[in-house]
Amino acid sequence: MQNDFSYFFLELEEGKLIIQKWRFGSWPDGLDSMVRITFEEPEPRVTVVNLTHIDVPEEDIRECDCGGNTERE
Repeated sequence: MQNDFSYFFLELEEGKLIIQKWRFGSWPDGLDSMVRITFEEPEPRVTVVNLTHIDVPEEDIRECDCGGNTERE
């Protein structure tokens, strides 16, 4: 897989939500993945960050893995 990639912000909600469309240069036209990052503050000075990355081709999941759980939709 090539290391070049592009992404576009689809939605931003300050301090709460980021949604991006991602694609690697090696992916065929029309194939994009979606990244959703949410931020929660359950108590003062504690921030929980949830990151979901969906629609990554099976053969490229390992390249996108940052050590968390891998879920497919």
